[in-house]
Amino acid sequence: MLRFAALANFGCVGGGFLLAAGAAGAKVLAEVTGTDWGKAGADVLTELVSQALQHLQPEAVQLNEEFGQWFEAWNALLAARRPEEVFRGTGDADPTLLQLDEAPFREHWWSQMEPKLVRWRYDAADPLQRLNLDTPRRLPLELSDFLRLRLPQALRDSHDTVLREQQMTGSWIAFQQHVLRDVANQLHHIRQTTDETLAILKGKRAIEKVWEFPRPTQHFRTRPHLLKKIEAALAQGETTALTAMHGLPGIGKSQLARYYAESYQARYRCGAWINAETPLAILGSFERLGRLLGVPIEKDPADTVAGVRNALHNLQPWLLVFDNAESPQLVRDHLQWIHGGHVLITSRSSHWDGLARQVEVSKWNQDEAVSYLLERTGQSDPAAARALARDLDGLVLSLEHAADYMAAGHVPLADYHAIWKEKLSRVPKRHDYPDSVSAAISLSLDRVLKQSEAAYHLLCLLAWLSPDPIPYKELLLAGRAKLPPSLATAMSDRDAWMEVEDVLSEYALLRRDEPRSGETVYELHRVVREVIRSRLNEQGEAVKWFTAACDLVDESFPRDAHEPQSWQLAQQLLPHAAEIKSRVVPETAPSSAGRLLNHAGNYLKSRGLPADASSFLKLALDADLRLFGPDHADVAVSRSNLANILRALGEHAEARNQIELALDADLRLFGPDHPTVAIDRSNLANILRDLGEHAEARKQIQLALDADLRLFGPDHPNVAIDRSNLAAILRNLGEHAEARRQIELALDADLRLFGPDHPNVAIHRSSLANIFGDLGEHAEARRQIELALDAALRRFGPDHPNVATYRSNLAAILRDLGEHGEPSE
Repeated sequence: MLRFAALANFGCVGGGFLLAAGAAGAKVLAEVTGTDWGKAGADVLTELVSQALQHLQPEAVQLNEEFGQWFEAWNALLAARRPEEVFRGTGDADPTLLQLDEAPFREHWWSQMEPKLVRWRYDAADPLQRLNLDTPRRLPLELSDFLRLRLPQALRDSHDTVLREQQMTGSWIAFQQHVLRDVANQLHHIRQTTDETLAILKGKRAIEKVWEFPRPTQHFRTRPHLLKKIEAALAQGETTALTAMHGLPGIGKSQLARYYAESYQARYRCGAWINAETPLAILGSFERLGRLLGVPIEKDPADTVAGVRNALHNLQPWLLVFDNAESPQLVRDHLQWIHGGHVLITSRSSHWDGLARQVEVSKWNQDEAVSYLLERTGQSDPAAARALARDLDGLVLSLEHAADYMAAGHVPLADYHAIWKEKLSRVPKRHDYPDSVSAAISLSLDRVLKQSEAAYHLLCLLAWLSPDPIPYKELLLAGRAKLPPSLATAMSDRDAWMEVEDVLSEYALLRRDEPRSGETVYELHRVVREVIRSRLNEQGEAVKWFTAACDLVDESFPRDAHEPQSWQLAQQLLPHAAEIKSRVVPETAPSSAGRLLNHAGNYLKSRGLPADASSFLKLALDADLRLFGPDHADVAVSRSNLANILRALGEHAEARNQIELALDADLRLFGPDHPTVAIDRSNLANILRDLGEHAEARKQIQLALDADLRLFGPDHPNVAIDRSNLAAILRNLGEHAEARRQIELALDADLRLFGPDHPNVAIHRSSLANIFGDLGEHAEARRQIELALDAALRRFGPDHPNVATYRSNLAAILRDLGEHGEPSE
């Protein structure tokens, strides 16, 4: 149970809450900056936040004032040992309290300070024991990110700047100026969420509504009879009714689903759009929804989906749209747990019997099409409209693009019909969408190219990405160094970029949206994307623009995708990496393909999806081999990454083959005393250990350890990892005394490097506990595993896989000690 009194006190000073007070504040600042600031640390933090709040709008000030008072009251009650008043303080039988980790006083405390709202149930017999952990609810994303990421980075950056400028002579002015600027800007940026945050903190309510749907196109024509069919189909089930809208591409299935969501939004407390094209896309959509619901993003995406399921249970009724599901098999498993809401499925498949009531989306009839063309273009030539409508065959996408083209260029209906017919005779025939759609979109592309080369080039680039939302900031802006010159020039000028967006919007070729997150995203219709690709293939430009798209995603994809703090960005870009993967041909792959596929594969490995990771990493190796040949550093990296994932999949023989090839290449490239060679040897040792070849495994890990000691000295993370791996092999060989010595050296080094709450330290303690168990020293084994468990609980919370492993190990040790009860919470 978390004891609030152990945390830094929050109080109100100068119109804002204090982040720390007294000795706690000094310790906090020392942990962040790595320097002992003494008593001045608390004063600095107090002054920083107090001054920063003066720059904010009134509602932000109010938030911080009331939050400080609220938290101070809870702290006082707990300190006074009156937990029953705390648990009943909100007037609820099942109140909502603020939970903060104790980690603020430990290594990397800022990265752990992520407030959560969790449900508690008061138990008079044991008032300090947490029971019935239900759906965790985090603070609004912007505030949570600020507390965890932005403020600590401001402190670190400012501290580094002060050191560089040598202004640490007792004056705190430089430090304050640097930090205040960032703190004030960041808090000002999140002012829109303050009312919601304050209400949640006070326990008045949980999340009231989450609604994340793309909007229908501006001139979408309502089809009341289909809306009524959808509504009737959804009403058939007791709690959930499923419907599939079946039809040709470009017939308006997705637009109709969007329009239903917009029209009936008031009926639901929660709604979200799920990209159902692939299993990975579905998991990514649920993770995006989970962030909006405040659900913890777990290492295993299936656990995140389970959290979303629990959260939806508290937000009934809800609406989910599974868009573009290729087959029932893709969504069947997800539909089994869905209760308390409605589901719409858009699909080109008609095989939904037993899963969904089907509503078939038909083409527009002649009268509907003529009416739309006349109304949208503002013209009065019904004969010409009828002739064009007949040839466009009632396909919504064709009609929309034709109408937008005529409206933008003031083109008469008869004239458009003539140039459309001429274009129809020349469009490529190798596609699975109607020629009428291809001709209409191609005419719009011709017009865009005449008006704005940058706008046309943007379409050529984005056509190789996923239908998922395309983020402006995280992809285009982050990767702007790799953009073609015309786009880089436009992006450097705000007015020029707005002109690009306006031109593409005018012709309905690209939609700009700002979902709840507030970030700009772009949307390119699947059929528009395919038409552009076909056009580029015909012109011999496909390879050029595919390469540009690959370079862009590679530039933006996080290199540290195995670290949880980068998961959100990696997941956002993963659909685009997957789309590029689907188009990579090893013989002609661009040089950036191998890097991108490696980064994406490592991310998937970190999320516990080894099979998916393997498909990325195998293709990365094939592409790098074709491009560079076997004796290249990038090929060795690809082999090493693939070996690790093959080991996780149990394919030890092939894993050994790949890591030995990587080691041989790196030895030729770098010689024996190189960090990469040592890493190869360490990975090989682990695989040999799995294969039972302990003597050879010991030889390889000893060579790695000796090299790393020469390179880095004893106090380096790589050396500690080598010692830990060596200890595991020595344990297998029965050399427990030497195994204990090696793991204790690793533990001592990582304690000095990282402090007691680092995951590596907990892993070393767990390994040491196993060795003590082998030696019959069960009491010491218990002490070490309890320290590992406590550290993991503080860092990760109760639901992390490492916590479960340490609990299991502790239970085994307790059995050895004759204590057969469950390990304590």
